[in-house]
Amino acid sequence: MSDEKLEGILAKYRPGDTPFVAAASNELQRRRLEKVTTQLSTPHWTLIPAFWAIIATMIFAAISAWPVVRAWLQSSPVSDKSAIVQPPQSQSMPKSQSETKTLPSESSLAKP
Repeated sequence: MSDEKLEGILAKYRPGDTPFVAAASNELQRRRLEKVTTQLSTPHWTLIPAFWAIIATMIFAAISAWPVVRAWLQSSPVSDKSAIVQPPQSQSMPKSQSETKTLPSESSLAKP
């Protein structure tokens, strides 16, 4: 029987009137479910090209962003920051007095 004949039988009788009507209803549901599953088993034709276009776009974006990422990674090395820090200086003696004591005066250089 075709789907149209089964739908006609179901339109004339109430469900559950006879076992034939129940069987017709079950057969119609089975056919519709089979059609839907065959349609869903194959992906839509636009999915495959769109997937590859997205992959290509991501690759080209990564290539074009690489110089910026490389410069960002090289500009802030975390391990070298401790080597740049200077040790604290002693606050007991002002810097200007210590320099004057260590530097020789011009008069002592002139006398041989």
